[in-house]
Amino acid sequence: MAVLAAAISAGMVLLICIDVALRNLRMGNIPWSVEASEYGLYALTLLGAPWVLAMRGHVAMDLLASQLSGMPRRTLDVLTSLLGAAICAVLMWKGIDVTATSLQRGAMVYKSLVFPEWWALALLPFSMGMLALGFLRIAIETAAGGTGPSSGQGGH
Repeated sequence: MAVLAAAISAGMVLLICIDVALRNLRMGNIPWSVEASEYGLYALTLLGAPWVLAMRGHVAMDLLASQLSGMPRRTLDVLTSLLGAAICAVLMWKGIDVTATSLQRGAMVYKSLVFPEWWALALLPFSMGMLALGFLRIAIETAAGGTGPSSGQGGH
């Protein structure tokens, strides 16, 4: 997922550079480049988030956790990871519902690009499901005595 997110990012950079060059050379433009970049940002964010979580590189509010040690800190880490898993599971469930409704209705996106709406929507439940699993993995590892989110690697 992270490799695909990186490829989308590189594709966006290339697309924007070509579009700007065409405009500056007065050779026209790529009419759908801005819209494609918007969808690309959405996709790379959702695809990259599980990798960031796995690397423990997400932003963590550890003001309270930094004041704790031992079992209280581990308990807090497990609880916050379980909360993250629950929130992501709810978003996944709602995302499945919205995506299925869009598919059932045959909803289309009509802008510069025309495509079935569910194509864009389907990425949300997939990513949220992967994040929920990631948070569960962290909760289990932390409960078993592993490194918790607030004491793990990565930037906080």
